[in-house]
Amino acid sequence: MVLSFKKIERSTITEDIIEQLREKILFGEIKPGDKLPPERVLAESLSVARTSDREAIRAMQYMGILEVRCGEGTFLSEN
Repeated sequence: MVLSFKKIERSTITEDIIEQLREKILFGEIKPGDKLPPERVLAESLSVARTSDREAIRAMQYMGILEVRCGEGTFLSEN
């Protein structure tokens, strides 16, 4: 008898944060143009360090998903 298993994927905290934010976007909890909570608040609500939070935001900014506006905050891209 041969059992088949699905490959176990290892993910980083940053990848987990990105996945959670993407799910909220897909389910309409965050809409284009919406402002995300400040980094500190987001990190606290996810129980992660701000560095992981910042890294996830930066990655999503490079993907074109988020826009970081100096002095204003982080927003879901309109595109």
